[in-house]
Amino acid sequence: MLSLPVGSVSPPFAFGDSIYIVKILERIEPVPLDFEQVKNLVRAELETQRHEQLDAELATRLMREANVAIYEQVILKMLETDQAARAAP
Repeated sequence: MLSLPVGSVSPPFAFGDSIYIVKILERIEPVPLDFEQVKNLVRAELETQRHEQLDAELATRLMREANVAIYEQVILKMLETDQAARAAP
């Protein structure tokens, strides 16, 4: 997109589950944001990352303390059975 001139149309491209075509209407120079404008966004992102990290650590610790055994073959077989049941009329 960045190399297309104003007024041009991009070729179709996939993004996620959709296909897009973009027309460049105008270009403006990016303006750096001031620290005060972004500090709350940065703080929220860091808090989210920290919460995810602590959640993963807690889950790992609880699984270890509970001496949980996960049998992947059994889970895979259950998923296959479920998919087969959904596919059947």
